[in-house]
Amino acid sequence: MATIASASFSAGQPAVAPAKCEETTGQRWGSLDSARFLAAVGVIWLHVCQLPEIVSGSAAGRFAVPFFSATAAYLLVGSLLRSKNQPSVRTFVTTKLGRLYPPFLAWSLIYVLLNTLHDWWVGGAIHGNQAATAANDPGRGLLFWGRDLWLFGGDYHLWFLPFILATSLLLYPVVCFSRKHPEQRLSLAMAAFLLGALLATVLSMTPEIDHPLAYMLMALPSLLWGSALAWLHRPASAEGISRTQRKSIANRSPASLSTSSLVGLLLLFSTALWSILQLGRSVFFESAAGTMILIVALHCPASLRFPRLAGWGRVSLGIYCSHLLFLKALQPLIGPPAWSNPWIGAIVVATLVTVFATSISLLLARSRATRWLVL
Repeated sequence: MATIASASFSAGQPAVAPAKCEETTGQRWGSLDSARFLAAVGVIWLHVCQLPEIVSGSAAGRFAVPFFSATAAYLLVGSLLRSKNQPSVRTFVTTKLGRLYPPFLAWSLIYVLLNTLHDWWVGGAIHGNQAATAANDPGRGLLFWGRDLWLFGGDYHLWFLPFILATSLLLYPVVCFSRKHPEQRLSLAMAAFLLGALLATVLSMTPEIDHPLAYMLMALPSLLWGSALAWLHRPASAEGISRTQRKSIANRSPASLSTSSLVGLLLLFSTALWSILQLGRSVFFESAAGTMILIVALHCPASLRFPRLAGWGRVSLGIYCSHLLFLKALQPLIGPPAWSNPWIGAIVVATLVTVFATSISLLLARSRATRWLVL
């Protein structure tokens, strides 16, 4: 991976990282990678729970995209603040495009091909420019034509990669300003938090629109809150810091919270999910839940970290991008006649999709020729 943090799914050494937002710290936070895997499972569960009988269960996965969004911003802002030399605009833009757009385009073309074959096989009409079609029926192929293919991807979940690309470019000048004016770091953090809260509140009162641009807008509050956390956690600038101090800072994770504090955050997370279940979709509670999971992951004591989950979390980009390939094939197994109880079918299908998507992502990560698709 590039030394400039580029997107969202993974943190760690420059050579490895999913959705391309990593820190050049020389070490990984295992708890953050573990949380990343759990969030990828949350996305899978969210897309599995589409039948009317089980759609309420999707509340359990609503934290996932906000978590990825907050993590992307946290890692991006943190890496830029800690960087010894500020990258030029040209270097930053080319790095972002080079790391984010190739996997986005590759997965888009894969889905375009498979969706076209699916439509040809079933003899149905090809649907274009209607994200609601796929959102309501993940078993059906959705093919974006023309501009939508290049902006939003070949299927309805790939919007996240161009979202991270666009918001990273918007955050860059703000972070550069905070490097030159470290005394403004707290003010920027408060402004980001308040703007995110205001946007989340307004969006929570606005009818939901099934379109990639609407999804991007709903992911903004958590991205702003992740940026605020980075400005609060990270040193304002690497300038004026000795090499020894810089190395110490680069290898230091945020301090661990006490067990009672972690339990309190998890209770707040559970309350947010319960609120989503009771109130329906709420951008505010979804964003809060995702951001709280990020805080828990950043401050989790070493004794509570799970190396196996962390290993799977490092390929969360691949899990996120590939899971619909398997869900489209297994979706008929969710309800009757395969299972009389759709909840059982949903659990079985979600488990199978998780296993298949994780396995193919780990396999692709083993080769230099394909690891850019999943890391």
